[in-house]
Amino acid sequence: EILSSFMARTWRRPVAEQEVDELYSIYADSRKTTTFVNALKDCLVQVLVSADFLYLVERKDLSGKREKLSPFELSNRLSYFLWSSMPDERLFELAAKGEIASAEILRAEVSRMLKDERSWNFVEQFTSQWLDLDRMNTIAVSPEIYPDFNEDLKSDMRHETLHFFANIIRDDMSALNFIDSDFSFL
Repeated sequence: EILSSFMARTWRRPVAEQEVDELYSIYADSRKTTTFVNALKDCLVQVLVSADFLYLVERKDLSGKREKLSPFELSNRLSYFLWSSMPDERLFELAAKGEIASAEILRAEVSRMLKDERSWNFVEQFTSQWLDLDRMNTIAVSPEIYPDFNEDLKSDMRHETLHFFANIIRDDMSALNFIDSDFSFL
């Protein structure tokens, strides 16, 4: 029970009985020579070093063509893209029911996820990579030309950019605002 529950949560999908049985055999062998806790740890380590935990595996058919994402794979990708974290219970439930692939539900979930505070991870990572915001810290500003400039201002400028991007995404605004906008953040 412990093993199957841990595997499903860690691998972010339902697990087959055969997968649980394979890991249980590790526990059973280990249990012959060690305590319950240590034997269980041996199994849990195997779960944590598996590709199912470490990667979002892209399945391919025999011809090498990518297979369509399963509902669980779709919810995982969506969650890691927008939250940089595993799916919440709602995404797991929608995947289990197979409903996450519905265009209407998918749109509603993206909207819900963007309103969640965890979406700040997406805003920060995407915007920082796209606009190379980390380089802002390496820019030297001449105190003779800009005497009122201080290092706190660099941080403020970075945050203004992040909040501007977040507002456009969260309010589903036109991308043209990146080129010509009548608002900003201070």
